[in-house]
Amino acid sequence: MSKFKKKPVEIEAFKWTGNVRQTEDPEWIIEAIKKGIVEVNYSCLEIITLEGTMKASVGDYIIKGVKGEIYPCKPDIFEMTYSGVKEGFNLSWGEAIDLMKKGFHLARNGWNGKNMFVVYQKGYPDGINCNAQTALAWGMKEGELFKCEPYMQIQTVNGSHAMWVPSNNDNLSNDWGIVK
Repeated sequence: MSKFKKKPVEIEAFKWTGNVRQTEDPEWIIEAIKKGIVEVNYSCLEIITLEGTMKASVGDYIIKGVKGEIYPCKPDIFEMTYSGVKEGFNLSWGEAIDLMKKGFHLARNGWNGKNMFVVYQKGYPDGINCNAQTALAWGMKEGELFKCEPYMQIQTVNGSHAMWVPSNNDNLSNDWGIVK
């Protein structure tokens, strides 16, 4: 196999301005400076990495990777590789459903019920065995394979689960957020 796709992972990053009064510095870069992992020089940051010391120029992004490692990235490569992650309850339905398909639990800020969330359930193309009640409802024999397309499932206020179809308000809202 010669082509690969980067797995969706979240990283933390900021754009280095070179200004000593930069207010966007996250706590992890300040700690790295205190520990001597990052040194601030006149025109660059020197960052000690597993591959050796790397230099970051003004305008480069400084990334904290998935294992806590710190390294620089040129702006053009950063912008081709990463996109911002919205935090809080400000996702559109399209963004929410994409996250559901990746296994996240989502809810709307506008929902009144506590502990409610929606998940994506994969289909069962090979089928699952029908119990007596399902078989009776669908005119099948108990134990017969029941095939199921993918669907969304909601956890209701009382903790029970049910198949769920979004309303027009759900589809058009921008107050979706990750809850688990």
